[in-house]
This record gives sequence, C-alpha cells and structure tokens, in this order.
Amino acid sequence: MKMYKNFNKTDIEALSEKQRELKYNINASYLQDENGDDWYDLQKTFQPDTFKVMFDEKNTVVSIARDASTLFPLNCNIVELDSLPEGAENNGEWIFDGHQVVRGT
Repeated sequence: MKMYKNFNKTDIEALSEKQRELKYNINASYLQDENGDDWYDLQKTFQPDTFKVMFDEKNTVVSIARDASTLFPLNCNIVELDSLPEGAENNGEWIFDGHQVVRGT
C-alpha cells in the first residue's frame, strides 16, 4: 500500500526552470507531498490496475480513480489500494481508516 500525504502547492522557488515556464505560459500547477515529492513524479509509481483513493484531513474519501492522472490532491492525501468494498464511492459516507476504505459512522 502506497500512501502520500498532505499535498500542497509547490513554492515557486522549488520549481525547475521548465516547470516555471509551464506555470507562466499555461498556468500549470504543481503539488508536493509532506516529503517534498512532486505529484506528477509520484503518479508514475502507481500500478495501473489499483484504486487510487484521495481523502481529506478528516479521512473522508473525496475521490476514487484507477488513473492517478485524473486526481489533483490539493490539501488531500492519496493511498493506493488493490480493492475496495462493494458500493464504495466519494459521496461523503466513506472514510479511509488507515488501512482500508470503510463506511463512516
């Protein structure tokens, strides 16, 4: 299980020259996790057949996707899971308990 936490916008000073150019030319946004790892680089570490679950600071599931590139985890966390319980969705009723997605109480 891969988990990356606390994504925030990357400070402009931390961007490479190419990233700065993209930011100014097409308004690209960059995120990094609490360890300073770039979101676009981290996407390459996920397996294609797993679920990527985005959850907020209260552990509420915000989004579920197989394709990590469809997620933008600003102020959120991402965990990669092999499976999900039947019916799991991002309707505010599901949480990540630190190990798996479960229905909230």
